[in-house]
Amino acid sequence: MSIAPTGLRSWSDVIVIFYGLLAIPIMLAILSSLMRSPWVLELFAAAFMFYAIHTLVDSTQEPPTELSVIVEESAKLFTGACLATGTFAGFWSALCNFGDRRPNN
Repeated sequence: MSIAPTGLRSWSDVIVIFYGLLAIPIMLAILSSLMRSPWVLELFAAAFMFYAIHTLVDSTQEPPTELSVIVEESAKLFTGACLATGTFAGFWSALCNFGDRRPNN
């Protein structure tokens, strides 16, 4: 494995990194609601970890090796799986708690 001499392989890597940097303040803004639902915060944090691995491998490996492609694609799949499962957990929690909400008097 070798690392690209410039650190990044292309400008598209910068755009993908920007997505992750943009997600951090959004996640911090909704952190209190994420903590109310079981497993949502944990799954989103795991997804972000896999996203970081995917982005690091994708943007630094030049030329891509078999191992780097396997690690990158696996991390990408785990990112999607954790985001989908976390979203479903939040949706399920909202459905289960829907009847418990009472209007403020």
